[in-house]
Amino acid sequence: MPVPVTLILTLLLLLPARATAQSDSAFVAWARHRAVPIDSAGRAFAVLDPALGTARLVGVGESKHGIHQFLDVRFQFLRSLVRRHRVTVLLLESGLPEAMALDAWLTGRADSIRFDRAISYGFGTFDEVRHAMVWLRAWNQGPGRRHPVRAYGVDLANSAGRAWYARSPSCCRSIMRLPVGLPSGWRSPG
Repeated sequence: MPVPVTLILTLLLLLPARATAQSDSAFVAWARHRAVPIDSAGRAFAVLDPALGTARLVGVGESKHGIHQFLDVRFQFLRSLVRRHRVTVLLLESGLPEAMALDAWLTGRADSIRFDRAISYGFGTFDEVRHAMVWLRAWNQGPGRRHPVRAYGVDLANSAGRAWYARSPSCCRSIMRLPVGLPSGWRSPG
């Protein structure tokens, strides 16, 4: 059972140079009034619906890598976005060539996956990341079959993935064929 987490969304426009005890208490009172408990079903994410509106891109990150509670909340949010808003693309902080193997597995074009190789920089070793990918594959094979979630790496290749660039001088043309739109006017250097 995941540890209960409270999501507090804040937009800090100006921070005073020095916080006082009074401003700390005011913030704590403000946050307590607006905090939304996150349940395992992800229903609390509905409070974000007005902010999401018709957004075509939603960015989710964490302030520090490897914090299990952040990973858990982030993937609860991903499940909510997939189920309720039909998000169909997951961009990962991972190398492009490595994530191609993950995408093949998520969409059923591959039968097995090595998460530690398919998700760069050690992120594939986290249980929360692996559980989220297993959930996405099940989603793609079930309710999401008509509009599967695809995964793409948007970072430089890591370790063995670097060889992909060396073997493929036309890699930019390959990237251009991906079903994710690039900005208009963008041209391949090759």
